[in-house]
Amino acid sequence: MTISDPVVRRARGGDVGDLAQLMGELGHPISLSDMRNRVELVSANPDHELLVAEADGQVVGLIGIQIVDVIHRVGRVGVITALVVLSDYRRCGIASRLLEHAEALLRGKAIKSVRVSAALHRAEEAHRFYRARGFELTGYRFAKRLGRHDGSQ
Repeated sequence: MTISDPVVRRARGGDVGDLAQLMGELGHPISLSDMRNRVELVSANPDHELLVAEADGQVVGLIGIQIVDVIHRVGRVGVITALVVLSDYRRCGIASRLLEHAEALLRGKAIKSVRVSAALHRAEEAHRFYRARGFELTGYRFAKRLGRHDGSQ
């Protein structure tokens, strides 16, 4: 697929529909109102960034970043909370461009390391993508749901 050169920018309120679609493609369907709330929350927090890639006049990718304090390391750590590109635009360099912008943003905030979690079933694409960009497998992530299992808190 030939696409226009993607532009990376901060997400805006008007991107909510596109962001919800992208989260659905990542396997995390979300309503427009919930997406709007998430964008507002993230945008109001200086320790979060939400960047999008625009190509051919539409939002085609996103990367979410969070900066966290941890007890086991001196300095803050960057965490990629989401990275997804519309299926029609994959393998066009958009995820790499988003990751490069995220890493530059983190370096600009004196962050020395970044980590990401990728589901086990994504080994074929996501794990290979991150390894090719210098990420190392350093352990496993465990998760446990707290509260009700119907999606509410």
